[in-house]
Amino acid sequence: MNLPLTSQITAAIGPDATATNEFILDGDFDNAYFTTGPKAGAGTLYGCGTQASSSARPSLYALSFSSPNGLMNSTPAMSDNRNINGGSNPVGTCSPLLDCFDGTTDRIFVGTGNFNATTGANLVTEWNVNTRITSNTTAPNNTATNEWGGTSAFTVDNVSTTPQAASIYFGTLQAPGSGTSPCGAGNYCAVKLTQSGLQ
Repeated sequence: MNLPLTSQITAAIGPDATATNEFILDGDFDNAYFTTGPKAGAGTLYGCGTQASSSARPSLYALSFSSPNGLMNSTPAMSDNRNINGGSNPVGTCSPLLDCFDGTTDRIFVGTGNFNATTGANLVTEWNVNTRITSNTTAPNNTATNEWGGTSAFTVDNVSTTPQAASIYFGTLQAPGSGTSPCGAGNYCAVKLTQSGLQ
């Protein structure tokens, strides 16, 4: 381990945003990374960056690792998947990402929206990552809408087959006073969604 933190590898995940409300938050590793480690080369770090043609819009990236040294590759395995941002592809940013493996299916969750307005995508998307996503045309498996302003980080409660026992939780980021959210005018929402169907 490089204790002085002097060893560095970088990978481009989109152009630098010029908008004051655009920023990059943390991604998450898939289950393959945790079960086989980086040296096997099967694991993936999913992160949210910006779009190649618009630094004010988010897109999904997949970062891989080389075998047998376990170093992160400097070229993403998948770049600029805009399907996290919905069909209209509005200005916005991402939440931190969350991976959850239920023993059978490995899922990545990501929220997008514009926390300064109600005009963002306002989505949560769920992706099956049992196999690394390598195509930027891959679409999410499920989508939840009307998450105004995008989302906070996610919390997962459980892995279970009992109805409503396996869920993700988050807060919406709509700025108070910017419109009537599903929780009432000027209010943030606390939201619970079942993991597999985002309902």
